[in-house]
Amino acid sequence: MPEFKNSPSSVHDLSTTMSAAISSSPIPLKDQYHHYIPRFVLRRYQPEGAPQFASAKKRNLAIQRARKQGIELEQIYVYDFPSESFDTLPIAKTYGIQNLYRDVKDPKDANYLEEKFSELENTAAEVINIVHKTLENGIGIVTLKRSQADSLRKFLFLMHYRLDTLSKTYFDKNHPENAPARDWIAKFVKDHGLATDIEAWIYGLRYFLDTPHSQIIQDAYKHMEKWGMVALMEMMSTRVDPDVENFYTLAYFGHARSRFLCIWEAADGMEFVLTKNSFGLWEGRIMGGEGAHRLFTISPRIVLVLSHTVLRPDCRPPGIHLDSAFRDIPLNTPIASYGSMLTEDLTLLLKYTNSPAAANDEFHYPMTKLSPNQTFVVNRVFLKNVQPEGLLTFSSKEKVLPTLRRYLEDPPTPNDVQHTIPKFKKLVSYISTDLAGSCHPPSPAAPPAQTSLESSSTKSNFLGVKRGFLNKGSSLSSSARI
Repeated sequence: MPEFKNSPSSVHDLSTTMSAAISSSPIPLKDQYHHYIPRFVLRRYQPEGAPQFASAKKRNLAIQRARKQGIELEQIYVYDFPSESFDTLPIAKTYGIQNLYRDVKDPKDANYLEEKFSELENTAAEVINIVHKTLENGIGIVTLKRSQADSLRKFLFLMHYRLDTLSKTYFDKNHPENAPARDWIAKFVKDHGLATDIEAWIYGLRYFLDTPHSQIIQDAYKHMEKWGMVALMEMMSTRVDPDVENFYTLAYFGHARSRFLCIWEAADGMEFVLTKNSFGLWEGRIMGGEGAHRLFTISPRIVLVLSHTVLRPDCRPPGIHLDSAFRDIPLNTPIASYGSMLTEDLTLLLKYTNSPAAANDEFHYPMTKLSPNQTFVVNRVFLKNVQPEGLLTFSSKEKVLPTLRRYLEDPPTPNDVQHTIPKFKKLVSYISTDLAGSCHPPSPAAPPAQTSLESSSTKSNFLGVKRGFLNKGSSLSSSARI
């Protein structure tokens, strides 16, 4: 089994880098703002009439010219729950955190991470643009090459891994959910000369950024070959063997191989709202385990959904109990067109997907047009998961107002009563006043609160993989390949 380590050609020894940085008194990191909702998603939420550009180069040039005049071209509606303010705020400083890599000792290391992530984000943006173009052209089926599908999966995983919350807790051996991995984490940190939990998180981030999707999958699958599913499940619940190498590749495997992609389109005249946790929110339980679905809002019109493979209509095991608000939404199964090989043997399939022949594979994803009620159900999940420190964004006041009014008619949860329901009522009042032709009362244009994203929607440790592919009733057959 290959050791989870940095190689000279890809990921250099982080401990060596840090020692050198300390001895040479590195220049402090320049302040940077890192978005946890991608900017290419936020741009889709600009109100009607926002300037459109033929290319990123022209857009950036126009933005620079406008800023010299004190104008922000790219803005979105933002309702800030802590301050109860409703304003248009610049995309450049919304849905993000300041200095994500503030604990990286070497500025060169931080720049490397950001450059690598930027490359992946640009690739993912191109793939997601294919989804948008498919919708605009009325085709109804999104077709992606294997490399495109792999890049999208990797990006979605790392957007979760990269969260500020996870950087603090992912390798925290004292975190309650990490109890079974306490000994493993201690040995891992010691073996690789890492001084803090965050250094371990950075080490993992470099591995995921530098390692091809197919190799991460193969690294993870070797654990299953050696230990077997049952033993891995027991290990995660009791004690992870400290000698197991690159163990948290299983989290990536669970994200990439134990879920299939669905694409949902909002009903005509409606849109999907955007919240702080709209990019990775989990919903539903299978046999009591969390995470039947993971939701990624990519525009007011489209939500990407990663659904557990046991929910595939073509291979759903009998007796599976699903507790989900989406029970009535059809889960359209993707169709794979393989360049040469088709096999039900997962080991052979993994070898094939890492071969040149697999480059010709295509995946076809039917788009599902939701009914007005189904669209509301999806929005209700987002709205019910808004935290007291949350944000809410939409592109059209006319489209969102009926959704908010209907949401307020639902029986509220205790959390809603104490925290969010009064705030939602104030937002409805703001929007209603605006649409009636007068401005809402002035509210301070305070920046969104820089608070933790940790909630029931985000898992803060690599053992969260239990909720991904090691749920009771999980299947690791080749049906999980798309």
